[in-house]
Amino acid sequence: MRPKVDEEGIFRKKEIGLCISEIMEGEKGKEIKENASKWKELAKEAVDEGGSADRNIEEFVDQVMSFATH
Repeated sequence: MRPKVDEEGIFRKKEIGLCISEIMEGEKGKEIKENASKWKELAKEAVDEGGSADRNIEEFVDQVMSFATH
């Protein structure tokens, strides 16, 4: 969602207000909030113990340690 610029290339107060209203109260805002919640949960799962980020860090540390001991 982007505010439209006028013929001078300026974002006007009314246009910004319409965008804010749509995000706060409209379907687009509901969709954005649901999507943000989904990504929040996915990120949390990734960094939790056993998550993909946790496993990747563990693998990285193991590789660094194996290079250090050889």
